[in-house]
Amino acid sequence: MQPKFENLNNNLGALKKWGENVRELETAIKDLNEKINEIINWDCLNQLRINFTLHGQKRNFLFYCIKNKEHDLTSINLEIDDLPLHSRYNPLHEGLKIEKTDSTIVLLGCGLGYNLNNLLFNTGHIIILIEPNPILLVLLFLFWDLSTFITSGHFRIIWKITEDNVYRNIKNLENINYNFIPHRACFRIFSQDLYLAERNKFWNYVEKKGVNLMTLTRFEKIWAKNLISNLNHYLNTAHPLNLLWGVGNKQPLEHFYNQAVLICAGPSLLKESFDFLRWLKKFRRKNNQPLIIAVDTALMPLMHVGLDPDIIFCVDPQPVNRLYLQGYKGDALLITDPSCDPNTLKLIPKPFKQLIFADSNFPLYKLLVDKEMGALAFGGSVSTNAFDFLLRSNIKTIYILGQDLA
Repeated sequence: MQPKFENLNNNLGALKKWGENVRELETAIKDLNEKINEIINWDCLNQLRINFTLHGQKRNFLFYCIKNKEHDLTSINLEIDDLPLHSRYNPLHEGLKIEKTDSTIVLLGCGLGYNLNNLLFNTGHIIILIEPNPILLVLLFLFWDLSTFITSGHFRIIWKITEDNVYRNIKNLENINYNFIPHRACFRIFSQDLYLAERNKFWNYVEKKGVNLMTLTRFEKIWAKNLISNLNHYLNTAHPLNLLWGVGNKQPLEHFYNQAVLICAGPSLLKESFDFLRWLKKFRRKNNQPLIIAVDTALMPLMHVGLDPDIIFCVDPQPVNRLYLQGYKGDALLITDPSCDPNTLKLIPKPFKQLIFADSNFPLYKLLVDKEMGALAFGGSVSTNAFDFLLRSNIKTIYILGQDLA
């Protein structure tokens, strides 16, 4: 175990091949260049003390060597503010007693990597490391060349929890069960709450991915059929969603509206809201505010009171969904997924003027379409798409009606 620039470069190169954006790590390496040189030039015979700044706090790092008399091996330990990151006696044994599991192992911190190396070399498991401290990752990459495991996909690293980072690192995993293993010393030294918050964000994205996969499995055939039909008829004439966000020198919606009402189709819309909808109709006529967005399933109550929304959201691929737009004669823009039921789109009075496509999450779409329309978050309801659209539109005040969260 010897710190080397070669290890660092090999690991970064492997991460790039895997598709990771390593800019943050490269910035950390640049900022720590002098200290990295101190560690590499350290003779390991004496202690090495260096100050690092972590999360705005100065921390004292003490490196020293441990001689294992039984195996005649030398290992390196690190104490941070006098708290050891590994065993003071034999860190080489860390991770050896972790029971074999059929689950994908997720390490919440790994220090200098003793438990990580034992797991990689002795179990054959896919290991995902969540480590929010870039400095610790730089040290890990200095001491170990893990590039073979990174390139093969057996070792995956997440230092910033985002939807893209999580999905890239859990893709192609045959085993969707996860065994979270905390590094106790990291929890104690750097804050247990920090690691648990990262774990919770990771798990939220994993659960969301599971829902999306089940939806994909259920609808993939109908999505493919709808997508091909819609692209043939509408791709060259439908407007891209991002025009409403100011792409292409267009004025964004926030330039015209500072308030928006999102009308959903919960039971309360029918029970309690007709008087409000009539008032909203009169208010908008006088003030040209607010922007009114309706999900397709809420359209009939609006038609009943004569309120024509500015935008209708429709993303359901099922043919039954066209029933919600039957009889509609208004001027609203229809924001839809390209895999929406084609018969629904035919009901729009002026499809070449009113139809707006967002990007589809369906993998086939990405193979067939090479331009960006504008991406939206997907969930269990069309309300998710509509709400995400408003958030991305930067409209200051959003009112939601009929979203009962049942």
